[in-house]
Amino acid sequence: MQIRDYVESLVKAERNGLAQRLTIDGVNVWPIFRAQTISMFRNPAGYFKTANPHQIVSPGIVQSISAYFKRKKLSRDLKSQVNALPSEVKSARVLFFSRNSNHTDLIGSKYIDRFCDPFYDYLRSKGVSCAKIELSSNYESSKIRKAKSSVFDETIAKQLWYFSHDERNRLISGLTEVPAGLETATGLKFGVRHLQSALLEIWYYRMLFSAIFEQVKPEVVFYKCYYEHDAAGLTLAARAAGITTVDIQHGKQGEYHPMYSHFTTVPDKGYDLLPDFFWNWGEPSAKRISETRSGSCDVHVPVVGGNLWLSQWKAEIPSTLNEDMESLPAEWNSAAKRILFTLQPLDEDEMVPDSVKDAIRCAPSDWLWLIRRHPMQKLGDERIIELLGNPPSERVNIKEASRLPLYQLLKITDHHITQWSSVVFEAGDFGVKSTITGTKGASVYSTYLAEGMFGYAGTGTELINSIQAGPIETSGVRYIETSETVIHSAMERLNILKSDQS
Repeated sequence: MQIRDYVESLVKAERNGLAQRLTIDGVNVWPIFRAQTISMFRNPAGYFKTANPHQIVSPGIVQSISAYFKRKKLSRDLKSQVNALPSEVKSARVLFFSRNSNHTDLIGSKYIDRFCDPFYDYLRSKGVSCAKIELSSNYESSKIRKAKSSVFDETIAKQLWYFSHDERNRLISGLTEVPAGLETATGLKFGVRHLQSALLEIWYYRMLFSAIFEQVKPEVVFYKCYYEHDAAGLTLAARAAGITTVDIQHGKQGEYHPMYSHFTTVPDKGYDLLPDFFWNWGEPSAKRISETRSGSCDVHVPVVGGNLWLSQWKAEIPSTLNEDMESLPAEWNSAAKRILFTLQPLDEDEMVPDSVKDAIRCAPSDWLWLIRRHPMQKLGDERIIELLGNPPSERVNIKEASRLPLYQLLKITDHHITQWSSVVFEAGDFGVKSTITGTKGASVYSTYLAEGMFGYAGTGTELINSIQAGPIETSGVRYIETSETVIHSAMERLNILKSDQS
């Protein structure tokens, strides 16, 4: 199935009224069902492996009494831990929730969260009190952050959740099977264990962030990927606490992205699991959200605010990037062409299309192929080289191409290749042409390919020809905004900045 097929199946469930009835613990969990289709699309073999549902485990009377007193103590300990958070966190108007996986760009000796940190820098330059927080389970201390994070140790919270038998059992028992009619209406087979695991994780994070928001009272929280379990739990807790949530666009939000498009039956007061605002790179992304909904909708509002990381690289808002920039390898200068291939987090048999492998084998020997790993990539470099057909080492680079900032690479790239990475849009801002390859990529970008925005290559020969061809003419509509005027206007919309605040 292609991504469009998944989304059309989801819409059937919404129009049949099935989505509106999926309520657990007072929360409509339809967005959790929607998120399952991402795993189905990326790795269908892995998702559809048989997995038994979680079992309800009820402790005995003695264990229940013991657990009760342990919960009481752990709740007090958790409250004390929150109280000990730094003053800048507790007094921040704007809070940024970050993750280790966000910190992908190394500038000098420090890592940058290219989603949250530019917002953090920009708002602090305007006099807005900001703080950044991460959780210990997703923190790597060896990565020195440019914008320091306050790390919240989850030890106590995890112990408290472990002893919360009744709540965990209530969640598991609320979803012991896929509701009747849903699989028939959609044609999709949802994994009960996957759904239960999502519920358990989201409700754990809900408990954790609820404890934090009892004492930490920001006006706004920014984060990336609202449908990741940690962010989803944060969203539930923030909504209960009256805190505004904003999802930062992290990549393309195409016509058929299941978490951004075709929400056709949004409740009047919205979904508790969706953010209040979507911060979009440009008008095309915002329209994908608003125009694929049915009727008017004044919740989960898309706001065009631009890509602040790209804006820093284009010097449209202040930054210190050039002061600490690492030099590119000197041997790259001798390459006749530098081709960037951005990978996707796929199984081995899909990661490198034959067209790319054949093009590397048949292309001129003075072409340099820069292979950029996806942040979620688990394979080692040696295995990726094997999947590329074991080309000579001087013709391929993975290490620096994956470590150096993406935009630094795009500044010297002659051509970009991918299956469906959103780098195609960012590359365009640097004047770099992109070619899509692979059947999934053809499906994801079908509209843009029809419009001639990108090239497509199904064979190695077609890919080489595409690289050698001239740039593609694109429409005048900007996919990514970078001007400070657009950024400031969006901040005003969120009531973070005022019109006269320069």
